[in-house]
Amino acid sequence: MNLCYKNVKIYQDGLPNCGIEEKIVNDVAKKGSKNHQLIIKLVEKGANLIGTEYPKLLIEEYKTIRDTLLPVPARQTGSKTKKTDKYRRKTEEHLSRRDKYISKRIDETLKDNETGILFIGMMHKVNTFFPNSQRYKDRFLKNSSVNLKTLSNRSG
Repeated sequence: MNLCYKNVKIYQDGLPNCGIEEKIVNDVAKKGSKNHQLIIKLVEKGANLIGTEYPKLLIEEYKTIRDTLLPVPARQTGSKTKKTDKYRRKTEEHLSRRDKYISKRIDETLKDNETGILFIGMMHKVNTFFPNSQRYKDRFLKNSSVNLKTLSNRSG
């Protein structure tokens, strides 16, 4: 893979647009995340790390998950099913709102001469929210077989 790393922008699922993105990635990488270790290698080669998500949306999703995991009192029969259905609806809403924000963020930060690398979970549908999806069709590396060994053996 021949990339001009200074023209590469990295977008990471769950990484808030907050001003301390590199610290977050470093902390998670130190805890063993191969994905975040790969991002560090790309940044060391000159790629630009971009805060990808709106922090408020991440916090809302966290609260929904937390509230769902709280136990339902035994006397409330049927409440567990209602809680699960409510959780499913809310998580779909959160995911859609996050995808819209991510696509907007990419659209605002990725220039025509740049390549974006988006690390995203399989449930996301970010591509459906791009204002002009054709503009992005060939600008993202898809299903790339990049790994840490390959990156560490290449010169920048």
